[in-house]
Amino acid sequence: MAAHYEATSKVYMIWPIAFLQDLTDYLIWNKKMKKVGILCFMFIMMQTPCFARDFIVEFVNENYQETQASFSDHPIIYHSIQVRTQAGPKLLVLKGDNSNYRKLLREYIAENKAFIAKVPEDENELFIASKAFEIDVSNLHPLNLSKYNAGEEKTKNGINQLFLKKLQSRGADKKNSEKQPLKKEDTIQAQKSNELKKEENVIKSKQLMEQKKQIQALKQQQEAEELKQQQGLEEQKKNQQALLAQQRAEDEKRRRDEFDRRWQELKKRLIEDDTLRKLSQEARDIEIERRWLELKARYQL
Repeated sequence: MAAHYEATSKVYMIWPIAFLQDLTDYLIWNKKMKKVGILCFMFIMMQTPCFARDFIVEFVNENYQETQASFSDHPIIYHSIQVRTQAGPKLLVLKGDNSNYRKLLREYIAENKAFIAKVPEDENELFIASKAFEIDVSNLHPLNLSKYNAGEEKTKNGINQLFLKKLQSRGADKKNSEKQPLKKEDTIQAQKSNELKKEENVIKSKQLMEQKKQIQALKQQQEAEELKQQQGLEEQKKNQQALLAQQRAEDEKRRRDEFDRRWQELKKRLIEDDTLRKLSQEARDIEIERRWLELKARYQL
Protein backbone atom coordinates (compact mmCIF):
# COMPACT_ATOMS: atom_id res chain seq x y z
CA MET A 1 0.00 0.00 0.00
CA ALA A 2 2.81 2.38 0.84
CA ALA A 3 4.59 1.50 -2.43
CA HIS A 4 1.47 2.23 -4.51
CA TYR A 5 1.01 5.65 -2.88
CA GLU A 6 4.63 6.55 -3.51
CA ALA A 7 4.34 5.67 -7.25
CA THR A 8 1.11 7.63 -7.63
CA SER A 9 2.56 10.72 -5.94
CA LYS A 10 5.53 10.65 -8.36
CA VAL A 11 3.19 10.58 -11.40
CA TYR A 12 1.20 13.58 -10.15
CA MET A 13 4.42 15.50 -9.50
CA ILE A 14 5.82 14.83 -13.07
CA TRP A 15 2.65 15.83 -15.02
CA PRO A 16 2.79 19.65 -14.30
CA ILE A 17 6.44 19.78 -15.31
CA ALA A 18 5.73 18.06 -18.66
CA PHE A 19 2.79 20.36 -19.35
CA LEU A 20 4.89 23.48 -18.73
CA GLN A 21 7.62 22.16 -21.04
CA ASP A 22 5.12 21.47 -23.87
CA LEU A 23 3.59 24.93 -23.45
CA THR A 24 7.02 26.57 -23.64
CA ASP A 25 7.91 24.67 -26.86
CA TYR A 26 4.58 25.65 -28.48
CA LEU A 27 5.07 29.35 -27.69
CA ILE A 28 8.62 29.34 -29.09
CA TRP A 29 7.42 27.57 -32.30
CA ASN A 30 4.52 30.03 -32.62
CA LYS A 31 6.93 33.02 -32.45
CA LYS A 32 9.09 31.48 -35.15
CA MET A 33 6.06 30.95 -37.39
CA LYS A 34 5.04 34.56 -36.87
CA LYS A 35 8.48 35.72 -37.99
CA VAL A 36 8.34 33.44 -41.03
CA GLY A 37 4.87 34.74 -41.90
CA ILE A 38 6.00 38.36 -41.62
CA LEU A 39 9.03 37.68 -43.83
CA CYS A 40 6.82 35.97 -46.47
CA PHE A 41 4.37 38.87 -46.45
CA MET A 42 7.20 41.40 -46.89
CA PHE A 43 8.65 39.33 -49.76
CA ILE A 44 5.25 39.21 -51.51
CA MET A 45 4.80 42.96 -51.11
CA MET A 46 8.24 43.58 -52.59
CA GLN A 47 7.41 41.40 -55.61
CA THR A 48 4.04 43.08 -56.28
CA PRO A 49 4.26 45.10 -59.54
CA CYS A 50 3.78 48.84 -59.37
CA PHE A 51 1.23 49.96 -61.94
CA ALA A 52 1.43 53.22 -63.88
CA ARG A 53 -0.11 56.29 -62.34
CA ASP A 54 -1.72 59.38 -63.79
CA PHE A 55 -0.64 62.52 -61.92
CA ILE A 56 -2.66 65.72 -62.18
CA VAL A 57 -0.20 68.62 -62.47
CA GLU A 58 -0.91 72.37 -62.38
CA PHE A 59 1.17 74.69 -64.56
CA VAL A 60 3.32 77.36 -62.86
CA ASN A 61 5.92 78.53 -65.39
CA GLU A 62 7.37 77.55 -68.79
CA ASN A 63 11.00 77.58 -69.98
CA TYR A 64 11.48 77.26 -73.75
CA GLN A 65 14.62 77.79 -75.84
CA GLU A 66 15.52 76.90 -79.44
CA THR A 67 19.13 76.79 -80.70
CA GLN A 68 19.89 76.24 -84.37
CA ALA A 69 22.64 73.66 -84.80
CA SER A 70 25.16 74.16 -87.59
CA PHE A 71 25.21 70.45 -88.47
CA SER A 72 21.42 69.95 -88.65
CA ASP A 73 18.34 71.53 -90.19
CA HIS A 74 16.33 70.94 -87.02
CA PRO A 75 16.81 73.16 -83.97
CA ILE A 76 17.94 71.91 -80.58
CA ILE A 77 15.05 72.50 -78.16
CA TYR A 78 15.15 72.88 -74.40
CA HIS A 79 11.64 72.82 -72.99
CA SER A 80 10.64 72.49 -69.36
CA ILE A 81 7.67 73.49 -67.23
CA GLN A 82 7.40 74.09 -63.50
CA VAL A 83 4.33 72.42 -62.03
CA ARG A 84 2.56 71.67 -58.78
CA THR A 85 1.75 67.98 -58.31
CA GLN A 86 0.28 65.66 -55.73
CA ALA A 87 3.88 64.73 -54.88
CA GLY A 88 5.02 68.35 -54.47
CA PRO A 89 6.53 70.94 -56.85
CA LYS A 90 8.38 69.51 -59.84
CA LEU A 91 10.32 70.59 -62.91
CA LEU A 92 9.21 68.50 -65.90
CA VAL A 93 11.86 68.40 -68.65
CA LEU A 94 9.95 67.63 -71.85
CA LYS A 95 11.73 65.27 -74.25
CA GLY A 96 10.67 63.81 -77.62
CA ASP A 97 10.65 64.77 -81.30
CA ASN A 98 6.89 65.27 -81.71
CA SER A 99 7.12 68.94 -82.71
CA ASN A 100 3.45 69.20 -83.75
CA TYR A 101 2.23 67.94 -80.38
CA ARG A 102 4.72 70.21 -78.61
CA LYS A 103 3.33 73.19 -80.56
CA LEU A 104 -0.25 72.28 -79.64
CA LEU A 105 0.77 71.80 -76.01
CA ARG A 106 2.35 75.27 -75.91
CA GLU A 107 -0.79 76.80 -77.43
CA TYR A 108 -2.82 75.05 -74.75
CA ILE A 109 -0.53 76.35 -72.00
CA ALA A 110 -1.46 79.90 -73.05
CA GLU A 111 -5.13 79.25 -72.17
CA ASN A 112 -5.35 76.43 -69.63
CA LYS A 113 -3.06 75.55 -66.76
CA ALA A 114 -3.47 71.86 -65.93
CA PHE A 115 -2.40 68.49 -67.35
CA ILE A 116 -2.47 64.79 -66.68
CA ALA A 117 1.06 63.34 -66.65
CA LYS A 118 1.19 59.63 -67.51
CA VAL A 119 4.25 58.34 -65.69
CA PRO A 120 5.58 54.89 -66.75
CA GLU A 121 4.95 52.15 -64.21
CA ASP A 122 8.65 51.60 -63.52
CA GLU A 123 9.25 55.31 -62.78
CA ASN A 124 6.48 56.10 -60.27
CA GLU A 125 8.80 56.16 -57.26
CA LEU A 126 11.42 58.11 -59.21
CA PHE A 127 8.80 60.72 -60.16
CA ILE A 128 7.65 61.09 -56.56
CA ALA A 129 11.20 61.38 -55.23
CA SER A 130 12.65 63.65 -57.95
CA LYS A 131 12.61 67.41 -58.13
CA ALA A 132 13.38 67.44 -61.88
CA PHE A 133 11.91 64.63 -63.97
CA GLU A 134 12.39 63.92 -67.68
CA ILE A 135 9.17 62.92 -69.46
CA ASP A 136 8.14 62.51 -73.09
CA VAL A 137 6.07 65.44 -74.32
CA SER A 138 3.38 63.07 -75.65
CA ASN A 139 2.77 61.82 -72.07
CA LEU A 140 1.32 65.20 -71.05
CA HIS A 141 -2.39 65.57 -71.79
CA PRO A 142 -4.30 68.86 -71.41
CA LEU A 143 -6.97 69.04 -68.74
CA ASN A 144 -9.62 71.56 -67.73
CA LEU A 145 -9.18 71.24 -63.99
CA SER A 146 -12.36 73.05 -62.94
CA LYS A 147 -14.58 70.92 -65.19
CA TYR A 148 -12.67 67.78 -64.17
CA ASN A 149 -13.20 68.48 -60.46
CA ALA A 150 -16.86 69.29 -61.10
CA GLY A 151 -17.31 66.03 -63.01
CA GLU A 152 -15.49 64.06 -60.30
CA GLU A 153 -17.67 65.58 -57.59
CA LYS A 154 -20.79 64.88 -59.63
CA THR A 155 -19.68 61.28 -60.13
CA LYS A 156 -19.10 60.82 -56.41
CA ASN A 157 -22.48 62.34 -55.56
CA GLY A 158 -24.46 60.69 -58.37
CA ILE A 159 -23.08 57.14 -58.42
CA ASN A 160 -23.25 54.64 -55.64
CA GLN A 161 -19.81 54.27 -54.07
CA LEU A 162 -20.08 50.47 -54.19
CA PHE A 163 -20.84 50.63 -57.93
CA LEU A 164 -17.96 53.04 -58.43
CA LYS A 165 -15.59 50.65 -56.66
CA LYS A 166 -16.84 47.80 -58.87
CA LEU A 167 -16.13 49.87 -61.98
CA GLN A 168 -12.64 50.67 -60.71
CA SER A 169 -11.96 47.03 -59.91
CA ARG A 170 -13.20 46.02 -63.40
CA GLY A 171 -10.79 48.51 -64.92
CA ALA A 172 -7.93 47.14 -62.85
CA ASP A 173 -8.86 43.54 -63.75
CA LYS A 174 -9.00 44.47 -67.44
CA LYS A 175 -5.59 46.12 -67.20
CA ASN A 176 -4.13 43.06 -65.46
CA SER A 177 -5.71 40.71 -68.00
CA GLU A 178 -4.16 42.70 -70.84
CA LYS A 179 -0.74 42.23 -69.24
CA GLN A 180 -1.19 38.50 -68.73
CA PRO A 181 0.05 36.28 -71.59
CA LEU A 182 -2.62 34.64 -73.71
CA LYS A 183 -3.21 30.92 -73.31
CA LYS A 184 -2.79 28.57 -76.22
CA GLU A 185 -6.56 28.19 -76.65
CA ASP A 186 -7.01 31.96 -76.56
CA THR A 187 -4.26 32.35 -79.15
CA ILE A 188 -5.91 29.81 -81.44
CA GLN A 189 -9.26 31.51 -80.97
CA ALA A 190 -7.71 34.90 -81.72
CA GLN A 191 -6.09 33.50 -84.87
CA LYS A 192 -9.42 32.03 -85.99
CA SER A 193 -11.20 35.31 -85.37
CA ASN A 194 -8.48 37.16 -87.30
CA GLU A 195 -8.83 34.71 -90.21
CA LEU A 196 -12.61 35.15 -90.17
CA LYS A 197 -12.18 38.92 -90.18
CA LYS A 198 -9.77 38.65 -93.10
CA GLU A 199 -12.24 36.46 -95.01
CA GLU A 200 -15.04 38.91 -94.27
CA ASN A 201 -12.86 41.78 -95.45
CA VAL A 202 -12.02 39.86 -98.66
CA ILE A 203 -15.72 39.14 -99.27
CA LYS A 204 -16.62 42.77 -98.61
CA SER A 205 -13.89 43.97 -100.97
CA LYS A 206 -15.13 41.57 -103.67
CA GLN A 207 -18.69 42.79 -103.16
CA LEU A 208 -17.52 46.40 -103.40
CA MET A 209 -15.61 45.63 -106.60
CA GLU A 210 -18.68 43.88 -108.04
CA GLN A 211 -20.86 46.84 -107.14
CA LYS A 212 -18.37 49.21 -108.73
CA LYS A 213 -18.35 47.10 -111.90
CA GLN A 214 -22.16 47.06 -111.99
CA ILE A 215 -22.31 50.81 -111.45
CA GLN A 216 -19.71 51.35 -114.18
CA ALA A 217 -21.61 49.02 -116.58
CA LEU A 218 -24.88 50.87 -115.89
CA LYS A 219 -23.12 54.17 -116.43
CA GLN A 220 -21.67 52.99 -119.75
CA GLN A 221 -25.10 51.67 -120.79
CA GLN A 222 -26.72 55.00 -119.93
CA GLU A 223 -24.02 56.87 -121.83
CA ALA A 224 -24.55 54.59 -124.87
CA GLU A 225 -28.32 55.11 -124.72
CA GLU A 226 -27.87 58.88 -124.42
CA LEU A 227 -25.46 58.84 -127.38
CA LYS A 228 -27.92 56.77 -129.40
CA GLN A 229 -30.75 59.15 -128.54
CA GLN A 230 -28.59 62.12 -129.47
CA GLN A 231 -27.66 60.51 -132.79
CA GLY A 232 -31.35 59.75 -133.43
CA LEU A 233 -32.27 63.35 -132.69
CA GLU A 234 -29.53 64.61 -135.01
CA GLU A 235 -30.69 62.21 -137.74
CA GLN A 236 -34.28 63.32 -137.27
CA LYS A 237 -33.17 66.95 -137.42
CA LYS A 238 -31.26 66.28 -140.65
CA ASN A 239 -34.31 64.54 -142.17
CA GLN A 240 -36.50 67.44 -141.19
CA GLN A 241 -34.05 69.91 -142.68
CA ALA A 242 -33.87 67.86 -145.91
CA LEU A 243 -37.66 67.69 -146.07
CA LEU A 244 -37.96 71.43 -145.53
CA ALA A 245 -35.33 72.05 -148.21
CA GLN A 246 -37.22 69.78 -150.59
CA GLN A 247 -40.49 71.56 -149.82
CA ARG A 248 -38.86 74.93 -150.36
CA ALA A 249 -37.41 73.73 -153.67
CA GLU A 250 -40.79 72.43 -154.77
CA ASP A 251 -42.46 75.70 -153.75
CA GLU A 252 -39.78 77.65 -155.60
CA LYS A 253 -40.27 75.50 -158.72
CA ARG A 254 -44.05 75.84 -158.47
CA ARG A 255 -43.82 79.61 -158.16
CA ARG A 256 -41.34 79.74 -161.01
CA ASP A 257 -43.64 77.68 -163.25
CA GLU A 258 -46.65 79.78 -162.27
CA PHE A 259 -44.63 82.95 -162.89
CA ASP A 260 -43.53 81.74 -166.33
CA ARG A 261 -47.09 80.79 -167.26
CA ARG A 262 -48.54 84.10 -166.11
CA TRP A 263 -45.75 86.02 -167.84
CA GLN A 264 -46.38 84.30 -171.12
CA GLU A 265 -50.08 85.20 -170.83
CA LEU A 266 -49.30 88.79 -169.86
CA LYS A 267 -46.74 89.14 -172.59
CA LYS A 268 -49.26 87.88 -175.15
CA ARG A 269 -51.85 90.39 -173.97
CA LEU A 270 -49.33 93.21 -174.04
CA ILE A 271 -48.34 92.42 -177.62
CA GLU A 272 -51.98 92.41 -178.71
CA ASP A 273 -52.77 95.62 -176.80
CA ASP A 274 -53.57 98.48 -179.26
CA THR A 275 -52.40 101.15 -176.83
CA LEU A 276 -48.90 99.71 -176.68
CA ARG A 277 -48.79 99.38 -180.43
CA LYS A 278 -49.16 103.11 -180.82
CA LEU A 279 -46.07 103.66 -178.66
CA SER A 280 -42.55 103.61 -179.91
CA GLN A 281 -40.46 100.48 -179.63
CA GLU A 282 -38.46 101.87 -176.68
CA ALA A 283 -41.56 102.86 -174.78
CA ARG A 284 -43.10 99.44 -175.36
CA ASP A 285 -39.98 97.74 -174.05
CA ILE A 286 -40.02 99.93 -170.92
CA GLU A 287 -43.70 99.17 -170.24
CA ILE A 288 -43.20 95.44 -170.77
CA GLU A 289 -40.20 95.42 -168.40
CA ARG A 290 -42.23 97.32 -165.76
CA ARG A 291 -45.06 94.77 -165.95
CA TRP A 292 -42.52 91.93 -165.75
CA LEU A 293 -40.94 93.36 -162.56
CA GLU A 294 -44.38 93.78 -160.96
CA LEU A 295 -45.27 90.18 -161.73
CA LYS A 296 -41.91 88.96 -160.39
CA ALA A 297 -42.35 90.91 -157.14
CA ARG A 298 -45.81 89.38 -156.74
CA TYR A 299 -44.34 85.87 -156.89
CA GLN A 300 -41.33 86.84 -154.74
CA LEU A 301 -38.81 85.78 -157.34
